[in-house]
Amino acid sequence: MAKPATGLPGTAVLLSGQGFGDAAGEVHFIVPPTGEDRVAAVTSWSDTGIATIVPDASGLVAATPGS
Repeated sequence: MAKPATGLPGTAVLLSGQGFGDAAGEVHFIVPPTGEDRVAAVTSWSDTGIATIVPDASGLVAATPGS
């Protein structure tokens, strides 16, 4: 589960669950509509939770109303 479920670049996100392992890995965000893959900064990692930051996607998507 991700809290919050949505957020702008720079928003802190907590991913909770189990089985993430004790060794830190990578968190990727896929930016619609291009499907561009952005690696996010990880601020903490445990077997049951990952704290990360929504990465910057500037330059990938032109701003449109409602996006």
